[in-house]
Amino acid sequence: MKIEWNHSFEIHIPLIDAEHKYLVRLFNDFCGEFENNTLEKKLYRVFTHLEEYIKKHFANEEELMAVIGYPDREKQKKEHKTLLKDLRILSEQYLGESRSITADTMGFLKTWVYDHIIILDTEIGSYLRDHPLSWDWRGKAVFSEEGSTIFKHCTMCGKVWQTYEDFLRDGSKRVIGLTVDESNSMYNIIMANCSCGTTLGFLLSDFIGESEIPFVMEEGNHRGKAPAYCLKEDKNTPCRSKCACRYTSQILSELNYEIH
Repeated sequence: MKIEWNHSFEIHIPLIDAEHKYLVRLFNDFCGEFENNTLEKKLYRVFTHLEEYIKKHFANEEELMAVIGYPDREKQKKEHKTLLKDLRILSEQYLGESRSITADTMGFLKTWVYDHIIILDTEIGSYLRDHPLSWDWRGKAVFSEEGSTIFKHCTMCGKVWQTYEDFLRDGSKRVIGLTVDESNSMYNIIMANCSCGTTLGFLLSDFIGESEIPFVMEEGNHRGKAPAYCLKEDKNTPCRSKCACRYTSQILSELNYEIH
């Protein structure tokens, strides 16, 4: 049932790829909770957080399509409206009628994420191969609190961590994993659960200047001899570019999370 991330999903715009990876991680977390019979207890949170995230993600994609002059952007925008409508209908059905989540429901969500968002967006990637961006487009903040004086807030329960130190000291939050971007370490995503259970994503760049750990990019492993802190899946292959594996590992250690 879970979606296994594949490099063929990437459109090679780091922000969009990071958002897709986060969406896959969210769905896979839902699958785990469904298998453990704990998903129905938090349906309201699941649907609210997912809709909030998807709206921001679609806005980023639509801005990107306008920037690159994507010829099917109006069709894609209509698809986005349909997908949001489908999610709201599903949400109303389950929250309003107290229905039980079934394997068919999870199958629908998988199709919604995989076929209509990730696979459909690979068409944008195909277009970008012939019409590459000439500058580093960053889009709007989905992960970080851009333009705000706070470090992070939970989109579901409204909890605020005013500073990184507040987040670090909060014993009720739980770091649950890491999604690595081997092409651009700034888009490594650290996943954490708020005390309400909502899964939040933090880009590695969110911690730079917030943690006292000095940020350093390294030349990486060019000879295929990876150091212990290397985060690549295949540690025997050379790095493609500079990396922040050491910094990422140090942040995770500071957050008391061990990579298995």
